[in-house]
Amino acid sequence: MRPTGVLWTSYFKEPSVGAWESDEFGAAAFKDGEAIRLDVFRKDMKDGITWDQLQAIKRACGFGDRDAVEFFPADGDVINTGNYRHLYIFNEKLPLVRRGNQ
Repeated sequence: MRPTGVLWTSYFKEPSVGAWESDEFGAAAFKDGEAIRLDVFRKDMKDGITWDQLQAIKRACGFGDRDAVEFFPADGDVINTGNYRHLYIFNEKLPLVRRGNQ
């Protein structure tokens, strides 16, 4: 992933705080409350981003040292804006993560 140098605007009209791309993927980061939301998509807009790919994209965008979660909202709260994956990245270590060094 390489920085694009271009700021994006989200579906919610939020300005991005960073954007990256590779030949296969694009990603943009948005401030979302106490977290950074990393919106990730395949450039061909097809489905199918593996866990390993998401982890590598998170790392390549500079967030490898932070915990992130992806969640699935209640049916009434779903906003389907396209074939994007959303990682919520936190500054603090999350208590629900099992640490490999403990």
